[in-house]
Amino acid sequence: MAQRTDLDLDLEERCRLLDEWVDNRRRIAALEAESYALLVERIGVHDSDVSESPHHRDAIYRSMIAEYSAAGHIPKGSIEYAFTDARTLSRALPAAGLVCRGLDQCAPCP
Repeated sequence: MAQRTDLDLDLEERCRLLDEWVDNRRRIAALEAESYALLVERIGVHDSDVSESPHHRDAIYRSMIAEYSAAGHIPKGSIEYAFTDARTLSRALPAAGLVCRGLDQCAPCP
């Protein structure tokens, strides 16, 4: 058996760090997908509220944005983009949630 060198150990450490980073990114992506799904559900509640009170459409929307912005400590514009992205993903790419599940197919470092 060949003697292990510092280069071998350095490569193993780099691979370990890369694998851990990829694993963390995979978990973050899965949580982001779940977050978008929850926003899509909330959009459904919003649409239901608007259908009951169409004259209050703007107030209902602003209230929803303010609620999520405050709860998530996220700027209003960012949460508006998040809702728009969630709606777009659900309509244009309904299978986008499956992308995250496919990430675990990635091969680890040798």
